[in-house]
Amino acid sequence: MNKKGREGKNRRDITREKLLSSILTIGRMLTRPVPIDAVLNAIVRETQKFFELNRVAIFLINKETRMLECRYLAGFVTEDEVHRALTRPLHLDRHNCRETLVARTGQTLFIKDRFTDPRITAADLKMDEYWKRISTITAPLKIRREIIGVLEGDSTQGVLNLSRKDISLFTFFANQAGIIVENARLQAQNKRKIDQFLLLQQLTNRSGTVDRIREFMAVIAANAMKITEAQGCEVALVKKDGKTLVVSSRKGSVLSDARSRATWRAMGGRVAQTGVPAIIYNTKEEAVGLGQSDKIKSALFVPMICEKEVLGVISVFGDRIGAFTKNDMEILSVMANHTAVLLRNANLYEQVIAKRDLAENILESSPNGIITIDGDNRVQSINTRAEQILEICREDLSGRHITELGSAAVNGVLRAALKNDQRHGTVEVCIEKRNGETAILEIESSFVKNLEGNRPGIIVTIQDVTKERATEEAIRRMDRLTSLGQLSAGIAHEIRNPLAGINLNIQMLAKRMAWDEQAMELINDSLRGIERINSLVKNILDFARPAVPQSQKCYIRDVIMETVRILEPQCAEKNIKVTVDLPDSIPPMVFDKNQIRQVLLNIVINGVESMSDGGEIRITGAVNSSGHKKGGKFRLAIMDNGGGIRRDHLPKIFDPFFTTKPDGTGLGLSIVHKILEQHNAAIEVESVEGKGTKFVLTFPMETPAP
Repeated sequence: MNKKGREGKNRRDITREKLLSSILTIGRMLTRPVPIDAVLNAIVRETQKFFELNRVAIFLINKETRMLECRYLAGFVTEDEVHRALTRPLHLDRHNCRETLVARTGQTLFIKDRFTDPRITAADLKMDEYWKRISTITAPLKIRREIIGVLEGDSTQGVLNLSRKDISLFTFFANQAGIIVENARLQAQNKRKIDQFLLLQQLTNRSGTVDRIREFMAVIAANAMKITEAQGCEVALVKKDGKTLVVSSRKGSVLSDARSRATWRAMGGRVAQTGVPAIIYNTKEEAVGLGQSDKIKSALFVPMICEKEVLGVISVFGDRIGAFTKNDMEILSVMANHTAVLLRNANLYEQVIAKRDLAENILESSPNGIITIDGDNRVQSINTRAEQILEICREDLSGRHITELGSAAVNGVLRAALKNDQRHGTVEVCIEKRNGETAILEIESSFVKNLEGNRPGIIVTIQDVTKERATEEAIRRMDRLTSLGQLSAGIAHEIRNPLAGINLNIQMLAKRMAWDEQAMELINDSLRGIERINSLVKNILDFARPAVPQSQKCYIRDVIMETVRILEPQCAEKNIKVTVDLPDSIPPMVFDKNQIRQVLLNIVINGVESMSDGGEIRITGAVNSSGHKKGGKFRLAIMDNGGGIRRDHLPKIFDPFFTTKPDGTGLGLSIVHKILEQHNAAIEVESVEGKGTKFVLTFPMETPAP
């Protein structure tokens, strides 16, 4: 061998040693947590350096799409070149060019000069013109006998002078690079699977902390993008009709326009109907009839299935062709089915919450007070009405024993209600409220039974029936008054007729006994008694058959002030002060002013007589909010600070013949009640013994027509 040949051999040997050293260095990168991109980028850089190439690229085969995809490059200058190389894959069956030929045959192909080489195809010629390449060398990336891609370099400045040894060395480097590429890819796949399962685990743990379905779907969408490395995600749920998909959450930017959303929701609808996942590797070729989007290059649709029912669809989108693999579909399907179970549980949870809220709303809206008590006699819940009736605060009593509720009477009823052997139906109790008024409560209790038939608690229903009882008492009083009126009228007539004869006889006797002073004194006493009986009979008849009111439109303010003037001398004599506080303008009302004057006189005189040592009588009035319209009310209050009325006497004061005065007839307030009844008015009384009495008269009002 001559000197020149030995130098060429030595140079190739040195290059081969450096190349092997470089391959060894690159292979060692796999033993460290280095991204696959860093490994493959190192390969293309070393290839470019050792073989003095202008550009180098690695193409990998996507088995699922049968596409040859450019994944890593070196020497590409402009962004347009890089984008074109990475986004225009070659189909192994449809593109007839040197790259696909090498990928199919597994043979290295060296094109020394594209202008003279007869193997150049039309596709090669078109690509050469764009890339301005003159020479290329393309070698297969092999794992055993399987071709996983190609390694290609080119020259744009002149013809490459590569010997057979150089081509063999490039092929050797490609074979070693193929092993490194496959190992790096497997390592990346394993790492991705581990990351995916870790994300699933995190999703499971986090799903227990998300209360609302919309928030939960947002978490699902975010994790679906992480698991599949997608650029966009849409989670849609099937409506109750089982046909319509409604988007619950959307992430990413590839679905920013309405056209894209409508396009891909149609595909999601198909997956929801069939329950079968779908991968679209290349939207331009596979999404037939769905329309196109420049941003979406590939898509993956996975149904969420629980107990053979499709609850929704998870859709992920990529901005490159073949962005998703079957492995992505499998892992996303696991996530989708897990999501479906969690979604079903979330739906059930929301239904339970909705029913609980409905039950609470029903309790809160109840016009009755409701208290629930557990088996340990402690309060579980108290509704608003119970708080108002018992004047308690639920926050203060929740979880506390029933003996801390209300008055002793209420506690006694509740304690008895909790005893299984002592069942009370409806119990009525009286309690004294904070303002000193008496309230009548109707309390009913019933046991709560669980599914096993046990009695873990009790429901106590409390109803304030004070007004109802007052109304019932008023009705009974009216019935009594009516009956007594009829009886009294009959008795009065029976008394009046013989009394007239007695009066006539005594008067005749008086004429005959005028000379006898002692006899005349007895006769005069008898005449005074007859006059008193006549007055009593008249009052009885007035009560039993009061005169029909001669009603007309009058101003009640004038009648009130006239009554006060009539009683001024009597009040001044007893050192009683009368104050009047009435609205400046009270509309006219329809009433009999003589009868209403009699009502006011009776009530005020009763007040005057109750204050032997002086005092004050206050008369106030108020017109309600609708007082200037037909149907309004005028309320008149007459208050004194006299001796008051005993509590046990209050229910009887309107009864005929009930009186506490030594010389009273007991018909004054009965007549007042009767007159007000004829005027469709009402009277109420409040009194505290030793502090005074308050009468409240409520009159209907009517505004005269203009």
